[in-house]
Amino acid sequence: MVRTNSNFSTAETKRIGIFGGTFDPVHLGHIGSAKALLAAQNLDQIYFMPCQQHPHDKRPMANAEQRLAMLNLALQGQSSFHVDDRELARSGKSFTVDSLIDIREEVGEQAVLIFLLGSDAFPEFHRWQRWETIFSLANVAVIERANEKSVHAIEAVELKQKINQAVDFVDAPCGQMTIASLPPYPVSSTLLREQLLQASAISSLLTEFMSPQVLDYIYQQHLYR
Repeated sequence: MVRTNSNFSTAETKRIGIFGGTFDPVHLGHIGSAKALLAAQNLDQIYFMPCQQHPHDKRPMANAEQRLAMLNLALQGQSSFHVDDRELARSGKSFTVDSLIDIREEVGEQAVLIFLLGSDAFPEFHRWQRWETIFSLANVAVIERANEKSVHAIEAVELKQKINQAVDFVDAPCGQMTIASLPPYPVSSTLLREQLLQASAISSLLTEFMSPQVLDYIYQQHLYR
């Protein structure tokens, strides 16, 4: 598989966001959150990095090739967004720490890296593979999601210190955390898959939160049926 993001020089990639996930399917909530964070943190690029095999055995319904194709369609014409397929090209479970080690080696020690994840995933962050090492490689931006518990209400002792020390604007290559107060998107990939499974016709929710190109691809491939 050919990697779809280009190799950028350190000078060109001083502030980089890394958005990991299954993207099963990618939707406009993902894109909208990334755009808002791009502006709020003055990022140069955001890498969308789909995982091959979820560490917690969450099995995507679409295969790696299909999820990659949907991401490429969704990000067409958006020069600040790039698809990074390194986890799809790597066999076995996709651990964020392994990918961040690779990216840090590529961009150098001075580049600001910000790993993005949703507030639905963050309560279990301290159970991720070598989670503390992630902070030595990158910063972490937690995107508050609609209908999810506030990040500040998380009680895990391991995460409390990071939450209490959260900054508004990331200005270090790694080690910081920010809580992104972005417009909440009342949609998820799970909800959209349910709509696709149940709907005999395209629902308003699908047309509102999915790009036409991705929705056409889903129907052409008979996905989520």
